[in-house]
This record gives sequence, structure tokens and C-alpha cells, in this order.
Amino acid sequence: MKKQKLDIYDYIIFGGSISGVAAAVKFKRQNKTVLLLNPYGFLGGSITESLNCLQNIDIENVSPIVGEIIHKITSENLGVMGEFQGGKIINPEAVKYVLQSLIEETGIDLLLHVSAKKIEQEEHLRKLTLLAKEGEISFKCHHLIDATVDHQLTKITNSSSIDRKKNYFNFITTSVKKYVIFELRWKEKFVEINDSRFWVSSYFNCDDPLFIDEAAQKFSDKINDFLMQNDCRIQILPAKAYTITGEQKSATLHLYESIDDKLDRSYFSNELFVKASEWEKNAK
Repeated sequence: MKKQKLDIYDYIIFGGSISGVAAAVKFKRQNKTVLLLNPYGFLGGSITESLNCLQNIDIENVSPIVGEIIHKITSENLGVMGEFQGGKIINPEAVKYVLQSLIEETGIDLLLHVSAKKIEQEEHLRKLTLLAKEGEISFKCHHLIDATVDHQLTKITNSSSIDRKKNYFNFITTSVKKYVIFELRWKEKFVEINDSRFWVSSYFNCDDPLFIDEAAQKFSDKINDFLMQNDCRIQILPAKAYTITGEQKSATLHLYESIDDKLDRSYFSNELFVKASEWEKNAK
């Protein structure tokens, strides 16, 4: 991992989503100093963290950097694992590799396995305190951007309320007969991919954000028990469940910018590339 050499950056971007990486690359190519932060040890946002793999890709209207990312992913062997109603099942491993390579090629400072603890105003700068493996560390910047899907900077500033709308548990099975997936009660979408495996998106109820992980684990066990009764199992699990959220804006948002707040409309879970592209086109 590249060593951080600066105490003050032009831009700090929290969240290695498609939008976050596109923003980091855009600013770095404008000769700005950029630090990209991510809670997990890999990039990709909900595509890689939550296996939110079904994505709409409008290659005709895509922005330059997002188009570059799409081209690299789709050029990878098995970068696209299947198609469904005009959307594509994107291979999360291809996303990890492509985004990591792009960050390294562009020379962006990258810090993984960190969580945001506190944001403070220091004169004209923002100071972001993080929890990392080595303890608390802080960086300052002129512009702080939240590029996470679940508004993680909002959570630590209490700058607005977050409306949790629905919880999804996405997974990939081993080879299985299609009728078995048809009989799975909690499925919402499923797509057959290579080797007779299936990408499945299912939903579960949990209103308390403190117990999402526990509820997702119990739900995972229930699904796997059903699959194992039919001679198959879950092959790839998500790092976390995917929760669709809405955010109510607040004036205290001046401490940081949210990519969602810069866009004029809400985006569906399968529009991550569309969202990143729109942000890139409108960002200064």
C-alpha cells in the first residue's frame, strides 16, 4: 500500500464506490492532491461489498472516466457473468481488480480498513479523524466528499436523518437446477450465470440498524439450509447486506459534500454506473 505523505489534501474522498473512484481519478487528473479512504480492504462499493452485481450500463451516454472503468471491467475474462432485462451481472472480482489498478496507475493515495470517527472544522479546512489498525489518525483537506452508498459521514455527524427502506441479501450459488431457485421463497431477482450457478437477490426484514448484521447472518443460514436440502449451497457471500436508504439533508452538511446531494434525482440500486457518470459530468 502506498504510504501517505501529506497532512493536508485538496480532496479527501470517503468511500471506494464507483462514484468515489471516478471522483478521485477526476481530481487527480486535474493535478489535485487526493486521498481515497475505504472501510473494507477492497474497492467497489456495494457491488463488491454487498454483491449488488446487477447493473444498468448505458455505454452511449457514459462519462469519460466511468466509461474507462466499464471498458476495463467488460474486457476482463468473465467481467460480465450474465444479463437480465438489459442489465449486466458484473463480476465483483473484476471490479476490485480494475478499480485497484486504476487508483495505482493514477497515483492516488489510498488507505483501506478505516472507519470515520469525527469531522471538525479548523479555520478553512476540514479535519477527518479515522479509526485504523494503528489507532486514531487524522487528515485535513479543503474538500471532503462522502461517496458511500449508506451515507457513513452522515452517521457520525448526525447531520440528517437516514430512512432505511429495505434490506437485501445478495449471493451466488453453486451449480443448481433452476426450479430450486424458483422455490426459494425470499428471492426477488435471480439470474443464471456461468456453470449453471445463480446470482440471487433476496430481501429480509430488520428495522434496527444495530442488528442488521445479525439478522443477515440468520437469514443466510436459513437460505443455505434450504439450498443444501437440494444438493447445492451458497458459494459466495456478501461482506454485508445491502440496505436501501434515503437521506434528509441538513444545513450542517457544510462540513462535507455528499455525492448524492449533488445530483438532482435518486438512483436505483442497479444504477451505480449511471449515478457515477452523472456526477462526473456535473462535477467541477
